[in-house]
Amino acid sequence: MSDVQLEFCVRAGVLTKSYSSSKEDHDAKFSFVHETVQEFLAAYHIANSNQDLIAHFKIESNYDVLEMSETIIFLCGLECKKANQLLNCLADVKFLNDINHGLSKYVKEVFCNEHVLALQKDNHTQRNVLRSNNNQIDENARCFTLAVLFQRMMLTGYTEAKASGEQDICLNCADFSFYTYHNESDSNALKLLLLSNKSDVRSLIVESNVLKTSEILTVIQQSKHSLKRLKMRVTPEISNALYHTSIQELHFIGTINVSSFSGIFPTLSQLTFLKLEDSTFSEDIHIVPPDTIQQINLVNCTCTAVFLRRLLVCFSSLKQSVFFYLQQVNVTENNTLLFQPELLSIDMKKVSLVVRHGKGDLFNLLRCTSIGFLSLDSAECASLASENLSTLNKLTKLSLQGYYTGRCDLKLPASLQDVILFECECSSEWLRSLLITLSLLDHPVKCRLCDVVLQPCEAARADDNDIHLSDLRVEIVLRDLSNIGISVKNGSLLIVPH
Repeated sequence: MSDVQLEFCVRAGVLTKSYSSSKEDHDAKFSFVHETVQEFLAAYHIANSNQDLIAHFKIESNYDVLEMSETIIFLCGLECKKANQLLNCLADVKFLNDINHGLSKYVKEVFCNEHVLALQKDNHTQRNVLRSNNNQIDENARCFTLAVLFQRMMLTGYTEAKASGEQDICLNCADFSFYTYHNESDSNALKLLLLSNKSDVRSLIVESNVLKTSEILTVIQQSKHSLKRLKMRVTPEISNALYHTSIQELHFIGTINVSSFSGIFPTLSQLTFLKLEDSTFSEDIHIVPPDTIQQINLVNCTCTAVFLRRLLVCFSSLKQSVFFYLQQVNVTENNTLLFQPELLSIDMKKVSLVVRHGKGDLFNLLRCTSIGFLSLDSAECASLASENLSTLNKLTKLSLQGYYTGRCDLKLPASLQDVILFECECSSEWLRSLLITLSLLDHPVKCRLCDVVLQPCEAARADDNDIHLSDLRVEIVLRDLSNIGISVKNGSLLIVPH
């Protein structure tokens, strides 16, 4: 730029002029008054240039598309087609795969809506996280952050284009999440963006009522080849529309129309994850999962014992390992012996059962079965399962969460090889007695402590007899614990104030 042009920019308030205090450098320095001005002028230059500037962009980072988000948003208002071209250039395959991974974890409830809302409110911190190469950043969190920030950028860009009077708004996007916190304006903008991409949708997460059933059906029908992930409240029409789709992850909320869904299920030849929430399943219902299934979650459901037994029998016939996640599942009609002999005769070592807020009837159903892995989320849940634990003669891995005090009275099976304490708080007495119980096994066993908070002995003495604790200390010293391998990750000692 000439001196006249530079002086004009300074007078216009676009640039600032400063001088270095160094004796060796007396030249004036020019800089933009704010980064936003630079970003707008970059967008203006791209929009009005006769050259194909976008074709010469060099991608330096997977985050370039987010680093340039303000420029892209401005460009949406100036020349939407060029903004879309720039998006397609910057959002490479790895970036889109990371978004896909992040949304998969969201559907599987690694993250909740509170995480999304926190990201919306904390833009500065999250952007710094994206710019860093900190290896301590959790991969799932990083990918989910990308998904949230990318959709927010797309929403803002679409709104900018609309406000600028753009008639033919074309912004390519494959993943759409209608979160519960979205206001009406954002929901409507996202809806219009979805309908303009209705033939190439990969993820459709609907947690609000902004979409009509007819609009959802249109997206499912026109994106049969590309739709991989679906979360929404189920209706018979939506359920029927899934025949022979390429869905891989499905989360339905509400009562399932079993007569139609039972026939649809086997046609989902790519389905790996299924979550059914707030539904009821009777013994008349027979769901046969596709051979590709890897995880089924039942949340806030009521099921007959026969239904669950049939499902476990189906799992045992699969070649791969299967996670069966049961949260607040109420088991009814547990007195019937129908299917019980078959359940006892099959091999379920590849079935991993995760129980949250379990009830006694559920554990009675599992009695003497060959489950290979069991995860329990609380001391109450472990107590309810305790009577049946010793009958699980193929159980090799047990994971425990929750708060444990007193003496460990779990009746562990002789087959156990691995005990995991995950996000637990326990007394010294409970941990000692657990180790003593494990020492009775006649084979090596691992005891892994992950994010465990240990109460000191002083904290337990308020409730326990000193003589009993002293005997326990003597017993553990005399025991041969050489068969136990102990590992600790993020362990801590609870400090009790005096």
